[in-house]
Amino acid sequence: RALRLGLRLIKGLRRQTALNLEVAREEAQFSDLEDLVRRVKLRKDEIETLAEAGALEGLVPGRRQALWAARAPRGMGLFEGVGSRERPVVLPPVKAADQLILDYSRVGLSIDDHPMCHWRSELRANRVVRACDLADIKHESQVTVAGLVLSRQRPGTASGVVFITLEDETGTMNLVLFAQVYERFRLAAKHATLMLVTGKLERQVTLPRPGEVGRPTPTLHVIVQQLERLDVPEHRLRHRSRDFH
Repeated sequence: RALRLGLRLIKGLRRQTALNLEVAREEAQFSDLEDLVRRVKLRKDEIETLAEAGALEGLVPGRRQALWAARAPRGMGLFEGVGSRERPVVLPPVKAADQLILDYSRVGLSIDDHPMCHWRSELRANRVVRACDLADIKHESQVTVAGLVLSRQRPGTASGVVFITLEDETGTMNLVLFAQVYERFRLAAKHATLMLVTGKLERQVTLPRPGEVGRPTPTLHVIVQQLERLDVPEHRLRHRSRDFH
């Protein structure tokens, strides 16, 4: 199984460049990076963008190796297409945290890592539970959860109640902030990228309708009592939540 992300997700890549790349790829597979650059007529900044996004993995394995190759000098004019005689350089792999930052800055997500994985050992020591653990916790239990903010919603008909969806490496969690709690933690609730939340778990079980086949479906919410941000404003992780009113 594989998950293929579209070129449209790559921040900084021109639409026309992506279309040119698709056309060239249909004609023939790229033999190496230089073949890609030549046939698609990539600019230097576009080569680096593709390298940072991990799109060159099939041609130059390793994010740091791809960036090195992307930034290599290339001949122009009479020297266009003339290969370099420099010896190949083998670089150490990019650290997981740095690769995660590249993923989020260029694509907005990572398919093989998650920010909360880098916090998990510290969170576990402070008894912070994961999204997948909530299903086994009793109704109205006190819980502490943490995650990346996916969305914020403040419907006009909800009397000031704010709904926030968090994501950790195991799944998503739904938070409910009543108006008084939201105002108390307004700065973190409105601007945090990563949140640490303490509250009461609310479990509502939906039974199958008469005649339907299925199991009771639990709906879980964390009624927020305390909230703080794990990130800092100058944090390098670039992620934008989807906020609705």
